[in-house]
Amino acid sequence: MSRRIIVVFIVFIFIGLTPLYLLAENDDTLESLIDEALANNLQVKVLKKEWKAKKAIIPAERSLPQPEIGFGFWGESIQTKVGPMKRKYSIKQGIPFPGKLFLKGRIAEKEAGVAYAAYILGIRGVIEGLKTYFYDYYFVSQSIHIVEAEKLILESVAVSIKSRYESFRAPQQDLVKVNLEIAKLEDKLLGLNQQKNLLRAQINRILNRPQDSYLNLPLGFRLLSQEIEIEKKELIDKAYSESPHILIDLLLLEKQKDKFSLAKQGYIPDFGIVAEYIEVGSGTTMLDKDGQDAWMVGFNVNVPLWFWKVRSEVAAEKARLEAQEYKLGDKESFLSFKIEDLSFKLDTERQLIDLYENVILPESMHNFSVSRIGYENGAVDFLSFLDAERNVISIKIAELKQTIDYLKTLAQIEYIIGEDL
Repeated sequence: MSRRIIVVFIVFIFIGLTPLYLLAENDDTLESLIDEALANNLQVKVLKKEWKAKKAIIPAERSLPQPEIGFGFWGESIQTKVGPMKRKYSIKQGIPFPGKLFLKGRIAEKEAGVAYAAYILGIRGVIEGLKTYFYDYYFVSQSIHIVEAEKLILESVAVSIKSRYESFRAPQQDLVKVNLEIAKLEDKLLGLNQQKNLLRAQINRILNRPQDSYLNLPLGFRLLSQEIEIEKKELIDKAYSESPHILIDLLLLEKQKDKFSLAKQGYIPDFGIVAEYIEVGSGTTMLDKDGQDAWMVGFNVNVPLWFWKVRSEVAAEKARLEAQEYKLGDKESFLSFKIEDLSFKLDTERQLIDLYENVILPESMHNFSVSRIGYENGAVDFLSFLDAERNVISIKIAELKQTIDYLKTLAQIEYIIGEDL
């Protein structure tokens, strides 16, 4: 019976070490899920359409106002020297002061830039969220696998102890204890499966799949925590120069500067051109120009007479400009703090992974090997052997958890700086 237990445990110990290249073609790898999310995620689609809408409105903001066309009809004919006036046609065209349309176009360009930066930020957010759920899903799936393997071992042991108990070679306490441990594992499996279903639903929501869609995530490989060789200062520089978080506030600041300039041009008048054509009836006078139509071309100026109105608009835009400058400074300070915090967390998790891989796990494996030999020779009782086995399992789970935490922290940094590392 001891050989069977040992074989099952050794198989369990080495499971999860299958390399990535053995994955099936239909497996849902992280890379394939990211591609699917960027193609199907509804939030990404909304942000892309909003960016295109802002981009499409730019030519309209640079264009002249729509002309006004008028038509008039006299109820009673008004007599002139050349005949009665019948109908009047007019057309008016407003012309903003030179420079105003240019500023309006630049403001629209900045708004389109903000929408594009928000679109990129949305993409990074979807990637970061998907990675987080993927890592958690992988951890829960591996934990289920580990608990099921341990449950299988205990069930084999329970059969052996029951046989020995029936032949009066083992106390009833051992049988009760092993059955209690199996019940605890079943309860733990229920909780883990509930977490797995919730995480699967979260991933399906990001992918825009039906909620009950099956995820074919491979379980036969280890997630590796590749060490990132990048300085903290370089991360901060990347955040300042490339992060969509900063880009949004920079573009909003540039937009507010243009709006402030446009508000100050409120003191400058706009212009307008008007043309009228009057249809005159004929055959009522003896003049040579009897029935000749009349026309007129005019010019008008929109005088900004109420200066206090313009002054208040300028003051409001100036206050908004200063507020946006403060927002940009606050965003830069926050990103510096966040990168500082996550970099320290990343270094700590890297050290813990190394500690588990090079010290704690080898020591626990050595302890298990000694207990196994002692159990085979009868020098160690079953409970001591079981404790050594549990210790290896708990350490492997803890090592996996540290790897998951490291990858999730890395995903957070990538979300902040706006690119993969």
